[in-house]
Amino acid sequence: MNLSERIAVLAELGEHLRGEDEYLRAVMHRSYYNNKWFTIENQEQAIKAIAENFWMKISFANGSIIIILMIILYRKPLV
Repeated sequence: MNLSERIAVLAELGEHLRGEDEYLRAVMHRSYYNNKWFTIENQEQAIKAIAENFWMKISFANGSIIIILMIILYRKPLV
């Protein structure tokens, strides 16, 4: 997988997390069922934070490509 394919996959992941996904909803409900601390609202907020605050910067230094990725979670649990 080359760099442009990786960037495209990460962009697609962000779009997917912003949309509706039945499987992800089922996983959130199962997580809540097994551990009441993982409320649906908190899980949705954590996923939204990942999708919106995923930051990527591509730099070029000395002929090399440097990719900096940062995910800010705001101390919300994600299962």
